[in-house]
Amino acid sequence: MLVESLQIKDQETLVDYLRSGWQLSLSVAIDFTGSNGDPQEPTSLHRLDGCNQYEQAIMSITSILEHYDDNKCFPIWGFGGIPKFMGDSEPNHCFPLNGDRANPEVQGAQAILEMYRKNILGIQLSGPTYFAEILNEMIKIVKSQLSKPIYHILLILTDGEIHDMTATIDIIVN
Repeated sequence: MLVESLQIKDQETLVDYLRSGWQLSLSVAIDFTGSNGDPQEPTSLHRLDGCNQYEQAIMSITSILEHYDDNKCFPIWGFGGIPKFMGDSEPNHCFPLNGDRANPEVQGAQAILEMYRKNILGIQLSGPTYFAEILNEMIKIVKSQLSKPIYHILLILTDGEIHDMTATIDIIVN
């Protein structure tokens, strides 16, 4: 056997990016579709008593990642529900969970959880589950910061099937 060429390439890791000066930026999107179940019911993924599955996921992931986010400001959106707390009457597939359409950010991981808890009863669960609007909003953020060394993470917390799979795949591929 004759080897004419051998090339070894290191695979960059998230830690490598951070060590080289890149910042991490976390954004969160939470599913408020009807398939999650009525928050008033004990079987709901959004159940109100104690710490539900969405709250567990929010705290488990964001409490770790916030330490790597320079400004600890996190855009948070809901999707698939009717944000009545914002005066909406139709399903919205990308609404700011803090109610501020101009600035969907909150300060710190704990604020994500607090905003979720504050507004859960002001959101009527609906559907369907569309990701395209959330992804397009995230793309706007990334494009607005292309000159900065920022590694963007979009955490989508959802319970199941995506109803705009073709559009979602097209957006991710692009």
